[in-house]
Amino acid sequence: MATKLSQQQRILRDITEKQLDATLKDLALMLGWKVYHTFNSKFSVAGFPDWTLVRERIVFIENKRMQGKMSQAQEEWRDAILSAGGEWDLLRPDGLQQMAEILKGGRPNE
Repeated sequence: MATKLSQQQRILRDITEKQLDATLKDLALMLGWKVYHTFNSKFSVAGFPDWTLVRERIVFIENKRMQGKMSQAQEEWRDAILSAGGEWDLLRPDGLQQMAEILKGGRPNE
């Protein structure tokens, strides 16, 4: 038996990665971040995070739809960035409020 989704769950499920990209870019620019996003990753290294944001620190962000899965290459980049002491985050549509707090200067639960 399929579970019935709430209206909010349906809205979050239907947000595309392109829409999430646009929202993240607007948020980051509004908060004073320099942003980099590869327009066409066809010739880029597989798995590199979608976004690189720079202000007083550097943050790498991978965007995924609610049901999106990370590839092995993306997991390897995440692990390498974190092992080197970098800051890496996975952003899904239900995490925009938390991402806003991170980009304002803090990390939740610190």
